[in-house]
Amino acid sequence: MKILQQIRKSDFGRAAKTQGGAPEMTGGKNPQIIVTAGGTREKIDDVRYLGNFSSGRLGCALAQSAARLGYNVLLLAPASTVERFGSPPDVDYRPFTSAESLKRKILSLDSATFIFHSAAVADYAPARVEGKISSDPNELTLKLYRTPKILQMLRPHFGDRTVIAGFKLLSNVTEEQLIDVARRQLRSSGTDFCVANDLREIGDGVRRVHIVDSSEKYSTLKGSTPEVADAIASQILSRGVRDF
Repeated sequence: MKILQQIRKSDFGRAAKTQGGAPEMTGGKNPQIIVTAGGTREKIDDVRYLGNFSSGRLGCALAQSAARLGYNVLLLAPASTVERFGSPPDVDYRPFTSAESLKRKILSLDSATFIFHSAAVADYAPARVEGKISSDPNELTLKLYRTPKILQMLRPHFGDRTVIAGFKLLSNVTEEQLIDVARRQLRSSGTDFCVANDLREIGDGVRRVHIVDSSEKYSTLKGSTPEVADAIASQILSRGVRDF
């Protein structure tokens, strides 16, 4: 499947190269890239949880794309995601479970040059219950609480020089509506990019995504998951360190 955006192969990983092949950044050091992938699981009780349909496939492919370019990559993903797709070669991996778990893991890191926050983080989590809730009642009411908005914590924590890409998945909306939501995410979170797509445009080995940048312009990509991951990596990593 051809990628719709016009990206020449020579543009892939356009950052300057060292003799060893790794991208050269400030001070000649390889940048650290953090990729979050997969969905969170919010415990209902000791045996049940609230989850979502995110597989983490695109996030794992992004980590692999960056690692192939010689970047030092840290992948934060659920164990189930890595069990399904495997941990990409030359990628450091750390697991998370819930939104709170992911928040602790990512905010424990001091610095990053690029962050791809593609994990599907639950917006709500149940109040904690010890033991197992009885299955005898015909109805069950759960009280849900807002989870931390991790994307909005990244800019204050990592600073202005980190290039941050958020992700937004909607369902059954027009392209205009999707781009509008992506632009609003950029404004509210202070991120550099939003990779947005509609659930209807994922399937049969092909996906279509839009990359909206901080100027609120966007480009569209379509292809297999590895192709789209390579193109996202090419466009965002070629930006380099933020200059002020």
